[in-house]
Amino acid sequence: MSSVYILRILVAFQGCLCLAGAYLNLYLSTQETYRLLGVHYELFYVRNGIINQYALSFDLPLQSHIDDIFFTWQSLRDEPQMFYKMSFNVSNSRAMSMPTANISLNGEVPNQISVFRVTLPCTGQINAEVHISIQMSISILSVSNPTLLNFKRKKVCLKKNSVWMSKDKDDNSMWLPNDKDLLNQYQLKFSNATFSLSPDDDSKEKDDLTTSTHIFYAAVACTCAVIILIALGVVAYYLNTQRTSDHYTKKINC
Repeated sequence: MSSVYILRILVAFQGCLCLAGAYLNLYLSTQETYRLLGVHYELFYVRNGIINQYALSFDLPLQSHIDDIFFTWQSLRDEPQMFYKMSFNVSNSRAMSMPTANISLNGEVPNQISVFRVTLPCTGQINAEVHISIQMSISILSVSNPTLLNFKRKKVCLKKNSVWMSKDKDDNSMWLPNDKDLLNQYQLKFSNATFSLSPDDDSKEKDDLTTSTHIFYAAVACTCAVIILIALGVVAYYLNTQRTSDHYTKKINC
């Protein structure tokens, strides 16, 4: 399923959602969705205080070169002030350090349209797909039941000096180590299956190819030899027939 189709579904379902406990807009801008997914749509997670549960439940895939996500938000009411708390969680701490934001982890939601950044720092230690949870609670003054938002992301983290080659925007993908010390093992990852190809296997394939080539040339040579022998046999038979015919003609004339 393409990103355009998925995003259209998420946008289309914004009208049948749950009411949030606060007046808030929180979304990815058109520029940000184009940078992340290559499509020109605003993706609202909360619009006029209404939560888009479908968008929140979607595990948005991020390619390895995407290190930051930019959210746009705004409190739609001046009084009482709206407050937030933010936290992060990652599925693999070896592949990714804890995400950070360029705003404090708790504070007031701005009344003007503002942008904040969340950074997703890969460690470069291993190759892995990491699932990230960005959790945010929104409350007004001392409300005991804040509105909880959970943004899901999944990102490919690569070992240092590795190169990511993506087939498409689905899970089918491939990575290759680019370090000289790592060149003696290549891993190809397609969907959930992982295959390994070592230099020894590659050498065996080359040897098999060379052997097959030699066999082919030998077969061609044998075929040519058989053709030559047949041709010589035909010529010999023809000459012998001619001699017999001449000898018979001479006897008749005598």
